[in-house]
Amino acid sequence: MVKIYLLWFIIYNLSIKTYEADVLKIGAIFDKTSPYKEKAFLLAIDDANDKATNDEYEFEGIIKKIEYDDSFQSMNVTCTLIQEGVVGILGPVSEDNSNVMQSILDLKEIPHIDVRWDDQPLNGTVVNVYPYPDVMTRVYLTILNEWQWESFVILYENNESLFRVAELLKLFHDSGSKIVVRQLDKHKTGNYRSTLKEVWRSGATHFMLDCSIDILEAVLRQAQQIGLMTSKHHYIITNLDLHTFELTPFTYSETNITGLITPETKTSFFGF
Repeated sequence: MVKIYLLWFIIYNLSIKTYEADVLKIGAIFDKTSPYKEKAFLLAIDDANDKATNDEYEFEGIIKKIEYDDSFQSMNVTCTLIQEGVVGILGPVSEDNSNVMQSILDLKEIPHIDVRWDDQPLNGTVVNVYPYPDVMTRVYLTILNEWQWESFVILYENNESLFRVAELLKLFHDSGSKIVVRQLDKHKTGNYRSTLKEVWRSGATHFMLDCSIDILEAVLRQAQQIGLMTSKHHYIITNLDLHTFELTPFTYSETNITGLITPETKTSFFGF
């Protein structure tokens, strides 16, 4: 997904300004440890240079790393990137970090490409290329209705995850479906077994899992250890980066795992 975002970012940048520099610097701020996203960003830069039809420009990627939800760090790094002459900035994921960065970029009229779920996008120089929340909610509703999931468990990671699933729950109001909602780990210890054991004891077999790609492996591994990854279990994983996740360790469990991908202008789903 990062590659697609970056290409949009470049198009937007070049469409609003004319640059005199031979090298156009594009900043990226990552507030989570995501080596594959950093690599994807740099590969996208290389790909854009290879496919560029305008020999006057060459793109250069500059990566900065900050702590999650650290507004002060976000402000400092944003100012540093501006001083380095970037024509726009990609990221970050944290709402606090993103909002601080956007306020600065609005003042400087520098494009900000937002790659996170945001149900209340702000105006200004921001371009949010994450699929529109209402559309995604209705896509999941269509899948759940088509597959006739009348009873299932929603497992969510944090407040942002809860906001996402809450929109889906509103559409199920008065539907007669039995939906249980549980937070995976409210204390952020990395141990999800307590919640997973609870839903295992309930006999639940159908799950919607909303969590970051960073904890997905641990959640599925612990679910497998508890006995929630068998041929009778079904998962819909809402993270749009699922296609980058290595599912091979769960091949022989015969668990039904479904996720969405958004290649270019289409939205489709795949199963495993």
